[in-house]
Amino acid sequence: MADASQLLDDLARMDGAGAFMGESLSVAALQPLPAARARNLLRYFLASRGVAMPDARRLGEALRQIITARNDARVCVDIGSHVLRRFAGAIYVTPRQASGVGDLAFRWRGERRLEIPALQAALEMRRARGRGIDLARLLAKPLPRARRISSAACNAGISSRRSP
Repeated sequence: MADASQLLDDLARMDGAGAFMGESLSVAALQPLPAARARNLLRYFLASRGVAMPDARRLGEALRQIITARNDARVCVDIGSHVLRRFAGAIYVTPRQASGVGDLAFRWRGERRLEIPALQAALEMRRARGRGIDLARLLAKPLPRARRISSAACNAGISSRRSP
């Protein structure tokens, strides 16, 4: 059994040569592969990130959604302890959040980078003439609220974007 596992890992490394982009996996690397090899490469990607392996049905459905989506689609698939997301031609895996973080508001005081620990994220500001958000507006009131969507909303295709 160990030999078979090693062979599958070797095959995944061959199929995934050049497909790993930092913490993500290229969708284009999966699309031309036969289904069994695409599942194997996705399994290898998940295992390399320490993710608990979903059952075969869930893994197959996640793969189907990821490789058949439009290029501009933002796919989000719950695979148990984690969520697979497709964005800009790449697959990312993130821990699943049991519930939303709730509404958050921040006062921006001109710093270039605003850390948002509750979202495990940061907001970076860059000056640009004639585009973006007006500096006076940012300094005048709290930033627009943000929330993290639950995995159920993710599966239902509900966006985490809000109108200002």
